[in-house]
Amino acid sequence: MQVPSFLIATTVNVIVAQRLVRRICPNCLIKYKLSREEVNQLAKQFNLDQVMLTFKKQGALKKGEKSWTDLYFYRGKGCNQCKEGYKGRMGIYEVLEVTAEVGELVMKNMSSDVILNKAVAQGMVTMLHDGFIKAKNGITTLEEIIRVTKE
Repeated sequence: MQVPSFLIATTVNVIVAQRLVRRICPNCLIKYKLSREEVNQLAKQFNLDQVMLTFKKQGALKKGEKSWTDLYFYRGKGCNQCKEGYKGRMGIYEVLEVTAEVGELVMKNMSSDVILNKAVAQGMVTMLHDGFIKAKNGITTLEEIIRVTKE
C-alpha cells in the first residue's frame, strides 16, 4: 500500500509499537548483577552505551550505578504459584510522536534510520530501551527483552 508521504506527515500524530513480555513472578523475584562475561555478550548484540544513556535520561539509575556490572537485574526462580518464574504479561512500547521535524523528514522520504535518530534525539524511548528499563526495574527479565525484540 503506497500512501503519499505528505499524507502521513500531515495526518498522523503518533505511531505506537508494542510487544508483550512475561512479567516476573513477584513471589519468587530474586536480584542479581551481571558478570563481566554476560555484559560482554550483551555488548555483542546491543549498544550498551546508548542503553545506559537512556537509563540516565529516564532517571532509572540509582546512586553508585555507573557501569553495567553495578546494575541489579531480576529474575524469578520459580515457585508454587508460577512454576517458571513468570506470572502474567505486560507490554514494552515505543511511541513515535510525529513532530514538525519528523514530519518534514517523512515528506522528504528520508530513511527510517534518519527518522528514528531524529525521534530519539527528541526524547523518544525505543521499544528495546523501554524493555531494558523494565528489566532493570524488576518487571521483566533481560532474557524476555532479548527474546521479543529479536523476533
